[in-house]
Amino acid sequence: WDTLVMPNLIDVMIVPTAAFIPSDTEVCDSSAIRFYDTSNNAAYWEWDFGDPNSGAANQSDIQNPYHDFNTPGTYTVTMTAYSVDMCPADAAPVTIIVHRSPIAGFYVDTVVVCTTLPIAFYDTSKYDVDITGWSYHFGDKDTLVDFMNQDEYFYTFDEPGWYFVTQYVENSITGCRDSAFIIMEVRPHPEASFFPEFQPLFLPDTVVPFVNTSIYSVPDSTWWDFGNGYTVDYEFHTEGIFQDSGLFDVQLIVMNELGCADTIVAPYRVYEQETFFIQTAFTPNGDGYNDKLEIKQKGIIDWHMVIYDRWGKQVWETFDVNDFWDGIHMESGVPVQHGAYAYKVELTWYTGRYFSKMGTITVIR
Repeated sequence: WDTLVMPNLIDVMIVPTAAFIPSDTEVCDSSAIRFYDTSNNAAYWEWDFGDPNSGAANQSDIQNPYHDFNTPGTYTVTMTAYSVDMCPADAAPVTIIVHRSPIAGFYVDTVVVCTTLPIAFYDTSKYDVDITGWSYHFGDKDTLVDFMNQDEYFYTFDEPGWYFVTQYVENSITGCRDSAFIIMEVRPHPEASFFPEFQPLFLPDTVVPFVNTSIYSVPDSTWWDFGNGYTVDYEFHTEGIFQDSGLFDVQLIVMNELGCADTIVAPYRVYEQETFFIQTAFTPNGDGYNDKLEIKQKGIIDWHMVIYDRWGKQVWETFDVNDFWDGIHMESGVPVQHGAYAYKVELTWYTGRYFSKMGTITVIR
């Protein structure tokens, strides 16, 4: 017999054991999952994520790859591991479930707004049937808003500044969420105010300066109304003109560069002119011309007038400035004689000032 020895005739190759685990098996669309290789004796890997719509990203040769699942559906992920000798082994496939995420969305008519002015937010996510909850963050406070039964929601910013307004939507069954945001600039709302340079106005003076103390307004966007038909536009400071006495509601409207307006109305008193006029003579002859003594006046609130004859005896008296004397003796009812008569007047103006006067008036017959 004979023996033949052939060393290294048989080369034993290494065969791997393939296995992997995912970071998650149920996710929302547009989510990335990482796959962790748990194989033994593996040196090379071939991954197939079962997502042909992802193109070249559907395959990978990385040991622990990521994959983005952008479309809802069920995916079967497979992996083949190779040893250094290129011996293959297939891992058990893993099923990945990708849920559809809700779609957030809203808009406003303008992103530059004023404080204290309600702003309409229009929701476009409400048409997505997968949404079960809404949450809005306006940058200054959190507010829960349900848009399902309303087309718009009004919100007011109290302070000026820049705000990220964010909408969060979710499906409570799957836990999938989405968000959308708008950057908004909030500017101060104008605040109208003014004061008259002097208070009050006494006729016959008719003009009074008004000082505009408004803030956050544009100087040439100013409108004045003095409550008597007199108006002034586009003047920041101006003058009011009052031809008559009375209490007038002075209105000022100011506006800022965004068109946000504020209005203030304040009363302004114009007082009567302190005047009165007494004739020096009258002719009570019934011809309809200068037949009686009448007081022409403005601003008198209390009045006392006494008329005396040449011997100092009282012939007429009144406490009403609107009374008139027709030359008849107040006691006898007989016309007084032709001649001069003395009078004494005591009065009080509407301003509280007391005044007295003595003089003569001639009765001509």
